[in-house]
Amino acid sequence: TNIEWADSTVNFWWGCQKVSPACAHCYAEALDARFHGPEPGLGKGRHAPHWGPFSPRLLRVEAARQEAFRLQRKAKKEGRRLRVFTNSMADFFEDRRDLDEARYIALGTMFETPDLTWMVLTKRPEQIRKLLVHIYSAEGVDRLSPFGIWLGKCLGGTPPANIWLGTTCENQEWADKRVPELLKVPAAVRFLSVEPMLGPVNLNAGPVWRGKTRLNYLDWIIA
Repeated sequence: TNIEWADSTVNFWWGCQKVSPACAHCYAEALDARFHGPEPGLGKGRHAPHWGPFSPRLLRVEAARQEAFRLQRKAKKEGRRLRVFTNSMADFFEDRRDLDEARYIALGTMFETPDLTWMVLTKRPEQIRKLLVHIYSAEGVDRLSPFGIWLGKCLGGTPPANIWLGTTCENQEWADKRVPELLKVPAAVRFLSVEPMLGPVNLNAGPVWRGKTRLNYLDWIIA
């Protein structure tokens, strides 16, 4: 990847729905239209077939797992951790039932690749805990298996070291909405993406949390 803060990207699916001004010129939507849209000249030209509330998402779970295992072997061989930007072409915490199984398998993959640092960036931090609880309580999930115990610890306040959670805040309005939601979720590292920066963002603004400003509980800011 050419993303300077990641070693690689792994996408368990493509597609999303726009939720805020930062989505207006989405690079992932443009790439989806380029690679998966209809041929030019059909209808009104190319469009992003996996974007919007009613469009199907393009699942590529098995391919993503194989990519992850290759990166895990590379990390072990080189003796260093590799940073993986998770679902750069989607939002991992988009609340859709047709993504539940893919999300479950993706989390299992993260569990199986401890030498990879999975950076999960979302514009929906308010959905993180809800969707993790949904997976943990789903029928057929073995909560006594190593993965089930691992996921239970995540929800119980012991986050895995290899999963970092982040959210996008493009201006003060969305920082005020999203940062408090991110702080509610246990994470080894919490980070923000202030990209695109559509206005000034003061991370010390707003009410304090646990007696400190928000900035005290954020580990990393990308701008």
